[in-house]
Amino acid sequence: MLAILMDAINTLRRGTDSKQNRQVYAITYRWLRSNEDDYCFAFVSICDQFDWTPSVIRKNIMQYLKQHHEKEDRKRREQVRQGWTVGGRKVRNRVVRLRFPV
Repeated sequence: MLAILMDAINTLRRGTDSKQNRQVYAITYRWLRSNEDDYCFAFVSICDQFDWTPSVIRKNIMQYLKQHHEKEDRKRREQVRQGWTVGGRKVRNRVVRLRFPV
């Protein structure tokens, strides 16, 4: 049961970078926010199995995800600020035209 919760957190961490990921993300997010407890793999049922309060666990997961996404955003912005290398040349905030042999 803990593996299901861990998989849900990893799915939400991955984000929505493709159409398939967006669909899985939406399903996982609905599962996490649901208060249903009518089947054994429902979020509330898993929390009950471990004697956890679902609202507290939800809050902690959402806070963790927010921090994770903020950290990823900072890392991405830092990479842009530093520039990157294309073909061995340092590139800083400008368009680079790549030429390929025909």
